[in-house]
Amino acid sequence: MVKQRSPGPRYALPTMFGNVKHDPTRPQAPAFSFGVVTQRRAKISSPGPKYDTRDINQHGKLRIPQAPVLGRWRATKIPRTPAPKQYSTKLIDHQYPSYSFGFKRQPSGKSKTPGPNEYAAPSCM
Repeated sequence: MVKQRSPGPRYALPTMFGNVKHDPTRPQAPAFSFGVVTQRRAKISSPGPKYDTRDINQHGKLRIPQAPVLGRWRATKIPRTPAPKQYSTKLIDHQYPSYSFGFKRQPSGKSKTPGPNEYAAPSCM
């Protein structure tokens, strides 16, 4: 029996750690980076990447009071509603609605039922 320093069998496989004598059949991570980060980024404790809570405290957003700088609204050329005593019915179309709920039925001749007062009441005496 051969004595070795490790309890298991000894293999001559190339290593998968590091960059020296790496196994060519396995993927290898890059051995260098393109730059060094010189400043540490401030840790932002926000609910997510979309929200920036650095300017918010318990009273609301930290902002200087501002007034909106907007132009005036353009006046409309045509008034949308008539003024008092200027109501005109000429603006309304004189055509009535041209739809119905069905076709008209022609009467089928004279009715066979008697009308009111067309019958003689039997005499009781």
